[in-house]
Amino acid sequence: MSSTGEKRQRFELLLRLANVADDVILTYFSDGYIDHVAVNATNREWTFCIRKTSLLPYKIYRMFCESVRSKLGHIADIAFVFDYDPEVGTHEVAHAYWEHFVEWATTEMVSVNGWLGKARLEAERDLLTLILLDNMGLELARKKKVDEAAVRFFERHFKRTCKIKMTVGEAGESRQEVYEAFNQKREQEEREVVQAMMASGVSEAAPASGPENERLIVGYDIREEPVPIMRVTEEEKKVTVQGAVFGLEQKELRNGSTLFTFNVTDFSDSIMMKMFAKTKEDVKILSLLSNGKWIRARGRVEYDRFMTEPELVMMPNDLHEVMSPPDRKDDAEEKRVEFHLHTTMSTMDAVTPVDAYIKTAAKWGHPAIAVTDHANVQCYPDAFKAAKKNGIKVLFGIEANVVNDAVPLVLNPREQDLQTGEYVVFDIETTGLSIINSKIIELAGVRMREGKEIERFETFINPHEKIPYHIQQLTNITDDMVKDAPELEPKLREFIAFIGDSVLVAHNARFDIGFIQANCKALGLPEVTNPVLDTLELARFIHPSLKNHRLNTLADKYKANLESHHRAIDDSVALGGVLFGLIGDAAARSITGLHQLNDYVGLDFSNSRPFHCNIYALNATGKKNLFKLISMSHTEYFKRVACIPKSKLVELREGLLVISGCEKGEFFETVLNKTMDEAEDTAQFYDVLEIQPVDFYMHLVEKGFVGSRAEIEQALRRVCQIGD
Repeated sequence: MSSTGEKRQRFELLLRLANVADDVILTYFSDGYIDHVAVNATNREWTFCIRKTSLLPYKIYRMFCESVRSKLGHIADIAFVFDYDPEVGTHEVAHAYWEHFVEWATTEMVSVNGWLGKARLEAERDLLTLILLDNMGLELARKKKVDEAAVRFFERHFKRTCKIKMTVGEAGESRQEVYEAFNQKREQEEREVVQAMMASGVSEAAPASGPENERLIVGYDIREEPVPIMRVTEEEKKVTVQGAVFGLEQKELRNGSTLFTFNVTDFSDSIMMKMFAKTKEDVKILSLLSNGKWIRARGRVEYDRFMTEPELVMMPNDLHEVMSPPDRKDDAEEKRVEFHLHTTMSTMDAVTPVDAYIKTAAKWGHPAIAVTDHANVQCYPDAFKAAKKNGIKVLFGIEANVVNDAVPLVLNPREQDLQTGEYVVFDIETTGLSIINSKIIELAGVRMREGKEIERFETFINPHEKIPYHIQQLTNITDDMVKDAPELEPKLREFIAFIGDSVLVAHNARFDIGFIQANCKALGLPEVTNPVLDTLELARFIHPSLKNHRLNTLADKYKANLESHHRAIDDSVALGGVLFGLIGDAAARSITGLHQLNDYVGLDFSNSRPFHCNIYALNATGKKNLFKLISMSHTEYFKRVACIPKSKLVELREGLLVISGCEKGEFFETVLNKTMDEAEDTAQFYDVLEIQPVDFYMHLVEKGFVGSRAEIEQALRRVCQIGD
C-alpha cells in the first residue's frame, strides 16, 4: 500500500471514531488524509496535520474538530492544521474561515467582541482587506493589532501566508445592509451545520447529560444546548443561554402586570432579561426566581431602547430551572498554595475581594494564601480578619514596581574626551527580541569624529529562516531582501575589524551589544571589549522631562535626519546626529569625559522602565521595612506608578523575601531574551524564582513578542535549571 494510502486509511479511522456519517465523509472528506501527527509529550498535545484538495465548509470543519476532541480530549489537547492544495486560493481559505478567526479573536483578544464580527472581509489572492464600519472600529483594530493576529492565525491553522489591509467602508454603504448580509450568512451556515449533525447521528437538541431537577418552568421545554453568553453580541430572533440569576427586581406596572428584571451570567459574560407576568399564576411561577438560581432561557435578544444607553436585553419565551454546576473542590493530597494573588485593591487587575479568596482557600483545605496587590497593602486589614475567621495563614506581600537605579551609561568606560573621541554608531535589526531564538538580519555602523561622518558599514545577513510578519512590517525588510545575503560569520568579522578601537554607541545598547557578544561567542570570535555608550540612558539623564526618549523623538529634537526608522543604517546615521547633540548638552553641564558619565548613575531614574517582583514580609521587621518601601514609592519615587529603587530594596531587605515575579520581571525577561550566563547573574538577586503555567505567558506569543509556545516552555525549563 502506498504511503498516501496508509495516511488516507488513518484519516478514515479518525472519521469513524468521531462518528461522522458515511455520506458526510463521501461529500466532504473523501479527498483528505492525515499527513502527520505532531506529538508534544511534555504538554500532552497532538496536532493533526491534514491535507485536502477541496475546501471544507467552516461549519463542517468545526463539527469535525469538536467531534474528534470529544473522543480524544481525555488523552491529549487536540489541535488541527488543514493544508489545502495550492489550487485553493488563500482568498478562498480566508473567506471560508474568517468566522473561525473572529470566534478565536473574541475569546483570546480583549474588547474585540462585537465590532470585529460586524466587519466585512474582501480578499484577492493573498491580500485580505478588512472593512470596518467606522473610524472608531478601524482605530480599535489597529490598536489591538488585529491584522497581525489574523496573519499568524491563518499561518498557524492553514499554512497560508497573507497580507492584511484594514480600512473603513465607503460613506454610502448601508450599515443595515451589512448587518442583514451578516445575519443571513450566519442563518444559512447554522442550517448547514444542523443538517450535517443530523446526518452524523448527532442531535443538537439532545438534552445535556446529568441530573436536572426542573422546578421553575415557563413555556416549552428547552432541549437546545445553550450558547456562551459572550457570543450573544447582536440582536437575535431566538437564542438559548444558561447561567446564574443575579440583580433580580420585581415591579408592578400601571396596567396591572408585573415586570421581572434580572441578569444572568455564565461567567463568560452576562445579559439582562425581562419577563412580564400578566396573571396571578404567572406572578406565582416567576416568583420562584431568586438570586443565585441557575436557569436555562430561550427567546429573542434585542436592544432595549427605553434605557438611557440602549443595551442588549433578552425577552425569554421559555425558561426553566436547572441544577447549578457542582462547587469546585481541591482533592489534591498536597495543596498548591497561591503565592501570586491580586484583589480588588489592584487597579484594573482583579474583581474579587480578599475575604472571598481566603474563604475559598480555607474551604479547599489550603494551609495558607498570599496576597500581592500592585504596590499597596490596602487589603491587609480585611485579609487579617478573614484569615482569623477561617483559620488560615496569610502571607503578606506586594507586587512591586522595581527600578534598577544602577544601570551604567557606559560599559567598559575609559578616559576619553567626549568631543574629540572617535565613535562607531551602530544598530542591528533582528527577527525578534531573544538572543537565544532570534537572528540578526541587518548590521550597520557609522564611524564619526567631531560630529562628522567618516566611514560607513552596512550589510544584510541571511537568517536562514522566515522573517516574522510583524518584523517585516516594522523594518520593511522582507525575505526576498535577505535570501541571497551573506552569512553572519564573515560579516561579523568585518564589523569587528571596522570598529577597531573606537567607542561603540547604540540606542538601548544592552540589546544591540548583547546580540553582538552572543554571536561572537557562538562563532568562536573574540568578544568585543570596546567602551559602549548607551544614548538611551544618556538621554534620560540629560533630558528627564522629555515625554519619551525614543530615537525618533530625539532625532526631532536635535534635527537629525531619520529617513527610514528601524532600518539599521538610517537609524545609525540619525543616532550619530543625536549623539553629538547630547555631548554638547553634557558639556554645558561641565561633563566632558567619557569616564565621568557613570558618576551620574542613579541620580535620576524617573524615566527608567520598572519591572515587577513580589516581596513578602517574613516577620515584624519585614513588615516595617515593607511599609517603608511602599511609603517611599508613593511619595518620593512615584512616576506613572509607585516605584521602588533597587538600591532601596537592598538597603531595607532585612525580614523580606524577594521573588522574581511574572513575565514582566527582569529575571524572566532575561531568561527569555538573553544568555544563560546573564540569567544566572540576574537570579542571584532573588530568594525564590517564580514560575507560572505556560498558558499565563501565551499572550506574549499572540502579541508577537515570543515566536511560539515551545520558546516559552524552553524558557521555563531554563528557570527550573537555574533554580536547581
